[in-house]
Amino acid sequence: MREEIVPGPPVGATPELTVTVPEQEPIQSRLLVVLWLLVVGAGLAALVAAMIPVGPAWLDGAGAVAVVTAYSWALAARTGGRPVVFGALALALGGAVLAVDQDYLRTGAAVMTCVVSAVLGVMATTPAVQFARAARECVIAVLVAGVGALATIGFDPVVSVVRYDTFEDGLRRLGDTPYGLQAGIYTRDIDKAFAAIRSLDMGGVLINDTPIFRVDHMPYGGNRRSGIGREGVRYAVEEMTNLRMVVVNLT
Repeated sequence: MREEIVPGPPVGATPELTVTVPEQEPIQSRLLVVLWLLVVGAGLAALVAAMIPVGPAWLDGAGAVAVVTAYSWALAARTGGRPVVFGALALALGGAVLAVDQDYLRTGAAVMTCVVSAVLGVMATTPAVQFARAARECVIAVLVAGVGALATIGFDPVVSVVRYDTFEDGLRRLGDTPYGLQAGIYTRDIDKAFAAIRSLDMGGVLINDTPIFRVDHMPYGGNRRSGIGREGVRYAVEEMTNLRMVVVNLT
């Protein structure tokens, strides 16, 4: 950055005006971008090598930690936060997950990696009017999301599959969990569908669809330990609205 003095009007009027003119991009910023690309590239190489597979067994975890660390740094820098703090925090948490090596921690780290990658894929792009620039932004978003997807898999997330004997037994198992976001029920029997709707304490019951389905206008939210309140345009407004009762006695 440099300052230039712009002459003001004649004597007796307002004083001179100081204008700040941006210099060329600092060399330090370019070096940080190169370092960031190297870290992401190294993480991607480790993830690809683990998929082949080539090399030691810890390559996928190390690659995932490298990518989520770089992504957290970039997201904080893009949103005006503290890149060093959040990058170091992601590195420490990722390393702790690999050191403890518990399924629930790996799964949680995979979920957070997916979230960070999705948000960065949006924040890294800029609005474009021309087709060429719009295509470029789409390519950037897809690349960011694709590498983030590989990093998500690198944490080896675990999905529990529990078998049940009868439909009623399956409903009971669902009801025994402390969480209640959404449940997906697959059946051709309408009576079983309504039985599930009546018995399950969930924020949503989806018949013949996965429990991750949602659209913006739905009252999306959970019961019990799955949260308080509902998302969705109308329902979010209702959650943030305080009702006031007014009583006027005219006698």
